[in-house]
Amino acid sequence: MKFLMALFVLSYSNSWALPCGGALVGIWTNPDGSRGGAVGKEAKVQAGAVIAPGAQVCDFAQVKSGAQILGQATVGGRAVINTGSLIEGRAKVISEARVGGGGATTKIGGEAIVEGSALVTGASQVFSKAKIGGGAKVNNSIICQASVIEGINVNDSDYYCQTDDPEPQHPGETGKETLLGV
Repeated sequence: MKFLMALFVLSYSNSWALPCGGALVGIWTNPDGSRGGAVGKEAKVQAGAVIAPGAQVCDFAQVKSGAQILGQATVGGRAVINTGSLIEGRAKVISEARVGGGGATTKIGGEAIVEGSALVTGASQVFSKAKIGGGAKVNNSIICQASVIEGINVNDSDYYCQTDDPEPQHPGETGKETLLGV
């Protein structure tokens, strides 16, 4: 048995980390017949969902038909990934978080984390090292970089993903006259 477990670990991800923290898992078969990722014994994945070989769905998480869990993404806890959602990269959707709904594609990627009882819906994109948590609700918005959204509602916004952050202008001689300087 130990040999089979070691063989599974090596074939799973070329690392020594066990999928789903070592919980009992099965390997998902994708709609096209290709080998998918690890799905925990208690997790529920509907037919028509795509789970990449390096991805994992753990604990009591649910993945609905038409959702995609790609790359090295992890879905765990009691998270729900709805139809049309795309979780990719090394993103994590955990705890009681819910992603998708409303007919648009909701994307979570990079090293983003969606946790707590957060809800990310509509044509939202959460990526890079962004973190959505608490009871936050994000709808039709772009959240990226190192933004942290906790316990607030963000609707129809890209404010939390401004990439042009220019350096402030030098204050001139006034800056030399204060203790703080520039």
